[in-house]
Amino acid sequence: MAHRILVTVLIASGVTAQDDIIHYKFEMGDGYRVINYAADPPAGTEFGVLEFNESFVTLADAWGTGRYGGGLGASAILGAEVNTGWSNEVPEDVTIACFFKIARPVPLSETFKMAGFDGAGLAQVGPRLWFRRGNGSQLDSVRFEWRDNQGSGHEVVPLTGSDLYAQALAGWVHVAVNVDHSSGISRWFWNGAFAGADVLSSSINPPLSGTSHGYRIGDRDGFAIFDEFRISTRTVVTPEITTWALEQSAVAARYGERCHPFGLPFVLDGTQGGLPSLGNAAHELTVFGLPQATVGLIVGTSGVSIGGLPLPLDLGVVFPELAGCELGASNDIASFGATIAPNGSASFPLAVPSDPSFTGFPFYAQAITYSAILQRASLTEVWAGIVGT
Repeated sequence: MAHRILVTVLIASGVTAQDDIIHYKFEMGDGYRVINYAADPPAGTEFGVLEFNESFVTLADAWGTGRYGGGLGASAILGAEVNTGWSNEVPEDVTIACFFKIARPVPLSETFKMAGFDGAGLAQVGPRLWFRRGNGSQLDSVRFEWRDNQGSGHEVVPLTGSDLYAQALAGWVHVAVNVDHSSGISRWFWNGAFAGADVLSSSINPPLSGTSHGYRIGDRDGFAIFDEFRISTRTVVTPEITTWALEQSAVAARYGERCHPFGLPFVLDGTQGGLPSLGNAAHELTVFGLPQATVGLIVGTSGVSIGGLPLPLDLGVVFPELAGCELGASNDIASFGATIAPNGSASFPLAVPSDPSFTGFPFYAQAITYSAILQRASLTEVWAGIVGT
């Protein structure tokens, strides 16, 4: 029973989306106010404020039609943006993601802002995201940079492609970027799929604070329309970003390397009872391997850190026989123990609640196994899941 109420207890305790700053769905709100759906938004960001040139854009145009319901729209001439109210405590790690599509033709080599602090020079401290159309000799690109306290920009390697503009002109696309200073890596995602990574320049350092000008989302020039805009102060990983791009569908994925230095492969699987869909009482995690082996399974909310230490973590520090084997999941939800049955499996039921507010809850699992007969240990890969529809 403890396993079956695990997800409900953890979600109810508020671990979901606890690092989100902004989540705009752009559903029709209260006039110029845009509701921030982040679980625990910073003070002053509970509502964003629509800003646009009222000589050319109406309030109806500013709301527009989004990927799902309302969106941050544009008129035939200009567009709108949202003043988020976020102006301080710019994060060290950040993930920015959104749906967007081209609303009117973008000239060759032209750029438009997707997110960033308003103003110029020192007023632009923090993370900035923008799109640039190619020109024949240069590819289309989505670009991201940190602007430091001295007003200098430090750009990560951009996401490029020959048809990014064409895809966004034809319909909605989803883009996400995360910058992880602890690992020194930036990552891009396009339509929910991993699209490339790069090592951060040593010059890219997070600023200490924001500015009084406020962080703005959207394109005031009106080239693009936006929906489901998210900013999080954590390094969101592939399964969760995939969920964002698939309208909160339940997903599960295996990643990392299985480590069996003594020839004892054990496999962790999370699909035997179906995906972690809302209301799935049969959902479970299953370890397959040598009968009678002992299994220690950990389940947590992070694939980035455990107890203040960065993941992945080499287990050789604790278990010399597992040197080179990397732990990739936290254990802040629970740790379980079991013995693999004669049929070669050990099951851990993890029923998923039916409450729609639980959608988007991420969890990560990994198992260490030990065979007393062979006196050998091994480590499974990581299994990551996101609760969804």
